[in-house]
Amino acid sequence: MNVCLRFNAGRAVVSAALLSALPSFASDATTATPLEKPFVLFMGADLEVQANRQMHRVSGVEGDAFVVQLKEGPLLVPMNRNVLNMQVTPQLKLSDRTAQVAGLKIERAYTPQNDPHRKFAAAQSGSAAQSAVGTAAGQMSSALMGAQLADQRAGALGGGMASLGGGSAAPQITAFNDASRAAGSDLNNAGVAAGQLQDELAKQLFDAVLVTCEVSAPMAVPDAYLVVVAHYRDKQDPTNLKRWIFAKDLEQLGPEPQKVRVMQGGFPEGYELVRSTVHLYGTGLEFGTNVADKSVRLTREEAHQYLVMEHVAAHKGATLSPGVALGLTAADLQAHFDPTQLEQAIYVKVSRDGLPLGVFRDAECIRPGGETLERLVAVARFTPALAKGKAVEGIAKLKLADLAH
Repeated sequence: MNVCLRFNAGRAVVSAALLSALPSFASDATTATPLEKPFVLFMGADLEVQANRQMHRVSGVEGDAFVVQLKEGPLLVPMNRNVLNMQVTPQLKLSDRTAQVAGLKIERAYTPQNDPHRKFAAAQSGSAAQSAVGTAAGQMSSALMGAQLADQRAGALGGGMASLGGGSAAPQITAFNDASRAAGSDLNNAGVAAGQLQDELAKQLFDAVLVTCEVSAPMAVPDAYLVVVAHYRDKQDPTNLKRWIFAKDLEQLGPEPQKVRVMQGGFPEGYELVRSTVHLYGTGLEFGTNVADKSVRLTREEAHQYLVMEHVAAHKGATLSPGVALGLTAADLQAHFDPTQLEQAIYVKVSRDGLPLGVFRDAECIRPGGETLERLVAVARFTPALAKGKAVEGIAKLKLADLAH
């Protein structure tokens, strides 16, 4: 059916209160199978990015760029811009599009140049120091031999010792002595270096974030992408909560688990990771996942019950006609009706609870819609009519194609 309904942030508080008022929603939330409870109610996120001086909703990710839709067509907005103006709007969403995120870890990490373990490995330069000693020894030996030959030539000419011990070989002798001292110093002592590693690790000067998980979905989904939203504090500015957003193009999401690994640097050293969320999208819609905030699985009837309560709570004092809440798939309708028939008007009597009471071909609800239409409409669920905010029985005027909701 591919349903994904969004509720604005102002109504999210009302919706959350409604959810808590329905104890059956919380039952078996972790043990129910997708077949038993195919819908997920969750706190999702709508992303917007600035392009051409206006904010546009993100519709996809290609490589290292967000995709937005303009009148002229799709536009790629690189993520690596120095200044990327983005908005993340929490949205309570109800969807039958679900995905699984397994083994999720979002943790602080080190960039290679700041990794204490790499520094420790580099500090184990005993072999390097010994190599330096050997190099210096070779250079000193060559210099001394040269000096000795020079002395011998000078002696043959009656000039005596000119270089040995202090002349032209003196710099090489000094270099050899310095290298020897360095090789024997604490800098090349493994025990000392290990202590220094522990001291460095204790400082927790993390400057990167590492995200790892495996993602999968019951059906193949093209153009899928993953978004991580993290909030953190700089220890130099602990009162200011900052936000980091990263998106990864998954190309295609499907039943086969796909490993995801995101390593991103650029964080201030020693930052604090306060909270983070992961979101999965595909074909322009967000998936309900097992790691989404406030994630609750619902049966179809529970989902409809929730939609009715949310509809009434969100339209206090309003007078409205009934509407489709949970419809059919386009394939269900196309299997029984041609395109011309799908444009025909139908009239559905809807109870105050949003249940179909009958379908007709005329506004007076005299001519029945027929057996096939009756059978299909019986599966659909509606939001009830409202009279000054109160749910009442009413008649929904629709095109047959509107049932594909």
